[in-house]
Amino acid sequence: MIIKGISGIVLIYLFIGSMWILFSDAILSYFIKDVSELTKFQTYKGWFYVSITGLLLYFLIKGYTWKLINSQRRIKELYSELNSFIQLIPDGIVIISQDFRILWMNTVVEKLLDKKIHEGINMHCYEIFYKKNVICEVCPVKKAFENVCLVEETITYLSGSIFNIRAVPIFDEYHKVSKVMVLIRDVTKQKKTEEQLIQAQKIEAAALLANGIAHDFNNLLTPILGFSGLVVSKLGANHPLYPYVEHIHSSAEKAKELIKRLLSFSRKDTTEFKPLYLDDLLKDFLEFIHPILRKDIKIITDLKVGTIQIFADKNLIEQVIMNLVTNAKDAMPEGGILKISTSLIEIDETFVNTHGYGKPGRYVLLSISDTGHGMDEEVKQRIFEPFFTTKEVNKGTGLGLSVVYNIVQQHNGYINVYSELQKGTTFEIYFPVFEILKENSNARGGI
Repeated sequence: MIIKGISGIVLIYLFIGSMWILFSDAILSYFIKDVSELTKFQTYKGWFYVSITGLLLYFLIKGYTWKLINSQRRIKELYSELNSFIQLIPDGIVIISQDFRILWMNTVVEKLLDKKIHEGINMHCYEIFYKKNVICEVCPVKKAFENVCLVEETITYLSGSIFNIRAVPIFDEYHKVSKVMVLIRDVTKQKKTEEQLIQAQKIEAAALLANGIAHDFNNLLTPILGFSGLVVSKLGANHPLYPYVEHIHSSAEKAKELIKRLLSFSRKDTTEFKPLYLDDLLKDFLEFIHPILRKDIKIITDLKVGTIQIFADKNLIEQVIMNLVTNAKDAMPEGGILKISTSLIEIDETFVNTHGYGKPGRYVLLSISDTGHGMDEEVKQRIFEPFFTTKEVNKGTGLGLSVVYNIVQQHNGYINVYSELQKGTTFEIYFPVFEILKENSNARGGI
């Protein structure tokens, strides 16, 4: 625009100048006949023309220089405003060239992917983000270049965080895709919340089913237990039918125990919550459980919460410990180490954002770990599902960890599991300390 304006003024000036020279020479020649006088006036006319030209050029250059400076200043202001606006966007933004090099990225990317901006510029995206030497197999940027449309993918980053990726083509003046803008949104917390909701819905549905089955089954089992017990007492141990009837009665007793677990899984209204010292409960419980464990299992305790109380039901907490200790024992058929520890921790916003669960405050952390065979990722994703078990047939009901999950929820707590194959398993349970719970008594727990 500025160049066009200058060109127009120059053309107008040349036209006016040429007319001035043509007509001024004709007028001077008409009025002045003396050649020396004519030459003198033509010299004056030339200097006058040069002076006017210089002044015009000075003001012209000065005016357009100020316009250029103001335009540049405005461009810088607009760039600064746009950059500030972009930095306020909670999503990471990366602009990638056709050869998959990073041209620009905002500061949010630093926080999301733990990469400095100066480290990423002009680097291939797959090198800086995934430490690869070739393009990723599932690459939304490549799809955006090829399909010339918005591409959306959900990927899991190296750190385990889950990101929603949107690749948007950027067109040049020839309507061809020259770059791709990538929007990166951290959906780790959202995905974990969805998983918690699905898990809670599964458990709630299973609890209703288990409650109905348990009551119906109990009605059928009551006469079996009663009459088989009566027959056992009448026959005597020497009767040839005694072993068979005794087997019926013992099987019915096992079924009765299963019904208790089903009812415990589905029932929430028979609990008695009160302040209790978790360390004291563990010490008393370990005296009871120690003889039950095999001699090839070594127990290590590290109890550190002392006089810190939690608001809990004693029987339910013992049931949680029993289930986890039993699982640890079964995971170490050739012996190993069972470690039970407690500690006081502070959950803050960083913890919540990293783990996808929890509410800020003080918690008592109960950790139960073993050195058994561990679990793979697929099993870890399903261990809290009702009736899911990895044990042999007739060795497990699949309700133990579902009951644990359900009890932790009732205590407004959180449970997490860390495990690798052949490296053991650790269950961590977070119970709000008693004072915190009184302030947040309506909070719900989860995983």
